[in-house]
Amino acid sequence: MTEESSNSSKIILDCIQCYDPLKDSWTQLPLGRPLARLSCALYKDHFYMISNNASSIFRYDPNTCTLEEWKELHDFNVEFAGLAAFNGKLVISGGQKGSTTLNHMIVIDFQSALVENEVKMKRSRCMHGCVPIDKFG
Repeated sequence: MTEESSNSSKIILDCIQCYDPLKDSWTQLPLGRPLARLSCALYKDHFYMISNNASSIFRYDPNTCTLEEWKELHDFNVEFAGLAAFNGKLVISGGQKGSTTLNHMIVIDFQSALVENEVKMKRSRCMHGCVPIDKFG
């Protein structure tokens, strides 16, 4: 959103902001193309991102500021989905297709970039965050 309170509007940016907690500072890094409403997950040295204005999963290297299309989504193209990295897998959960809120998770292997599983969730989810928990209780 623009920062003008009297005339706010949605904008699509071609950069990301990164926070360094050790230096307590923010930097702005170029993406190389405009992307909207990103969901992001960190795996090893790369950010994996889905965007509402694209039908791919992108991989971003913050060390070289390079963005590449990592995997085409085809039938799985969703908006407002959650994204998390867990146990060598990328998990896309929920989201929205048109006016329908989705109740499934898609599990993609980072090494092969293949969809390994699609799991139904008990409830539909949209515009939510995801946090992997290795152990609970």
